[in-house]
Amino acid sequence: MKSKIKVVHLNAASAGGAYTAAQRLVEALNLNGEEIEAEHWVFEGGRGHQPSWANNIFKRVIAFGYHAIEKLDFLRFEKDKSVRFAFSHGLTGVDASAWKAVKTADIIHLHWVNKGFLSFKSFEKLLELGKPVVWTCHDLWPFTGGCYWGCENIAMGCGNCGMLKQPSEKDLSWRVFHQKERLWGARSRYFLKQSEVHSATTSMQFVFPSSWLMDQAKLSSISIGKHLERIPNVIDTNFFKPAESNARMEIRKRLGFSENKLILLFAAANISDKRKGFSDFLKIVEHLDSGKVEVAVVGRNDKFQGELPGNVKLLGFHSDKREVLQFFQMADLFVTTAKEENLPTTIIESLSCGTPVGAYSVGGIPQMVDDGITGFLATKGDWETLKLKIEEMLNDSFTIKQTRAVKCRETAIEQYSSDAVVGRYLKVYQNAITGNN
Repeated sequence: MKSKIKVVHLNAASAGGAYTAAQRLVEALNLNGEEIEAEHWVFEGGRGHQPSWANNIFKRVIAFGYHAIEKLDFLRFEKDKSVRFAFSHGLTGVDASAWKAVKTADIIHLHWVNKGFLSFKSFEKLLELGKPVVWTCHDLWPFTGGCYWGCENIAMGCGNCGMLKQPSEKDLSWRVFHQKERLWGARSRYFLKQSEVHSATTSMQFVFPSSWLMDQAKLSSISIGKHLERIPNVIDTNFFKPAESNARMEIRKRLGFSENKLILLFAAANISDKRKGFSDFLKIVEHLDSGKVEVAVVGRNDKFQGELPGNVKLLGFHSDKREVLQFFQMADLFVTTAKEENLPTTIIESLSCGTPVGAYSVGGIPQMVDDGITGFLATKGDWETLKLKIEEMLNDSFTIKQTRAVKCRETAIEQYSSDAVVGRYLKVYQNAITGNN
C-alpha cells in the first residue's frame, strides 16, 4: 500500500483569516485526499486549537513576550504608531524545526508566521532540514522588506521605506528584504551583484489565494526563480449552504430581526480596523431607508466610539462556524467596504450560503464577485455607488433574487469546494517532492 504524503501546516495563531483558511484546508485534505495526511500546528492556540506550541500558561507568556520584544525593538525604527503592527522584521521566534511533527513530515506547509512565531534564525533551522516547503501567502510579507500590504518599493528591493522614521537606501526594510532573498534562495539581481553562487538547500513553492496577490508578489525580485501558483481558499460547501425558507425566518426571529425587511450583514474580525472600512459602511446605512432595512454587524469592537443608527445591531465576535453560518443564511446581502483584501473568507462563506455580496473592487475581490450577477462592486471609497446598488436591490423581484442566490451558490461550489481545491494542492505537493517546479 502506498504511504501517504505527510504534510505539517504551521501557523502563528488560532484566530484570524489565515488560521481559518489553513484549518479548513487541513480538514479538506484529510477528508478528501487519500494520498495526504495533514496536521495543523499553531504557535499560540489562545482559542483552544490543538496541537499548539504554547499549550500552558508559561509558554503563552513566552509567546506574548516574543511578540512584545519585536514590537518594542521596532519602536526605534517606526515612523509612528500607525505602522507598528503593519511591519515585522522577523526578530523573534521559536525553533519549529525541533517539533516532532515537523521532523516526521514530508512537506512543511507555512501559512501566517509572524507575531513572534518564526524569526529569520528560525527559518534558517527550518530550511536546513532540507524538506520541501510550500507557503500559502495570506499577505505580501514573504516578498517585502517587512510590511504586510501596500509596499511601494517592492520592485526596487525595498529601502527608503515610508514606514520608517529615517528611511534610507539601506534601511531596515532593505536589510529584511535581502535577508529573505538569501533564505528563500532567490536567484535575484542581489546575488548577481555580489557575484555569489547560491544554491538553496530546500525546494520552496508559493501559493496565492488570489491572482491580485500573486501579481503583487511577482513585482518582487524574491519571486525570481520561484514556483508561484494560484489556488483559492477552500470551504465546506456541504456545511455553508443556504437555509430553507422556514429556517431562515426562524434565525431572523431568534436574533431579533424582521422577517420582511432587507437585512444587510457586515462582518470583520475587528470592526475598528480602519482597513475594513466600517465608517464607509455606516455612511451607506445612514442613507438607506431604515423602514426597509435592518443591519447586522458581526465582529469585535475595540475602538469604535460613534453612535450607531437605530436599525443596526452589534452581534459581537463569533468564531464558532455554526454561529457564523446563521448570519450569512439570514442576510439578504453581505456588504464589505474593506480598503485592502486578499481573498476574504467572509465573501466565500456568503457566496456558499447563496447570499450576494456588495464590495469595493480591491485586491482579490473582483475575481470573487461577478458585478451584477453574484453581487455588486464599486470603486474603492465610492460608498455612494454601493448605496445606490443596494437601493436598486430593494426593488428586485423575487425571481431575480432567487436567480442571484443560485448563481452565488454555483460559484462557491465551482471555485471553493474541496473538489475544486484539494486536487490542486495534491499536485503542488507532488511537484514539491519530485522537484518538478
